[in-house]
Amino acid sequence: MGNGGPTGGVRRVDCIRFRIGGDGYESPIDEDDEDADGMHESSAVKETFDVSFAVSFGSLSGEWVAKGLEAIADDINTERNPASGSRTSELERQEHSQITSTAWKSKFVEAQRKLWETQEEVKSLKDKILEAIL
Repeated sequence: MGNGGPTGGVRRVDCIRFRIGGDGYESPIDEDDEDADGMHESSAVKETFDVSFAVSFGSLSGEWVAKGLEAIADDINTERNPASGSRTSELERQEHSQITSTAWKSKFVEAQRKLWETQEEVKSLKDKILEAIL
């Protein structure tokens, strides 16, 4: 089949930057934008990545692209500007964890209820089978 395994890997990584306005809309930033250097202080910037892959295995080859990937850091607000946003991000994290724990608790209670119903149904069927046999 060949001498060794597949060859290839990441061919290209493109970084696309967006300026996020006060209304929440994203507008792409050109590399030759005059105020691209000073925009970190005035508005939020979002970066997405498009990663192109290629793999060859003998005469077989394939390419694919993963688009719109984002790198997310937990403490991104405190790294860039420790004075702004640290309290907000902590509140957001607490709210998110409360929502998550509430959602998981409701899922658990629902699963437990379904389990009890199934156990009751099995018990009822066993009783009916025993009555029919005896």
